Amino acid sequence: QEWRLPLSVRIPRVPEVVCEVVENAAAKILDRIAQSCEFDGLTLSVKASIGIALYPQDGESADALLRNADGAMYAAKQSNSGYRFAVSGGDSPASTRE
Repeated sequence: QEWRLPLSVRIPRVPEVVCEVVENAAAKILDRIAQSCEFDGLTLSVKASIGIALYPQDGESADALLRNADGAMYAAKQSNSGYRFAVSGGDSPASTRE
């Protein structure tokens, strides 16, 4: 099952700070999701993959940002890395970086 959860966060425009803040947020989300829970006598656990696209470098429209985040999410799934950043020239399809 897949869910999209667009998040908008105001952070400083310093690239190193942006990446650090986003990486920390992704790690916290993954940690919370990975916590197992008990339901009706069963232990349930979930694993997530997060694709990250940043405005404006990964797209200037919502469609471009979602498309590039989606591509990064699939790369995160394939690499089993938890999350990936999109790398693109804007509104073109993105490659990814860890």
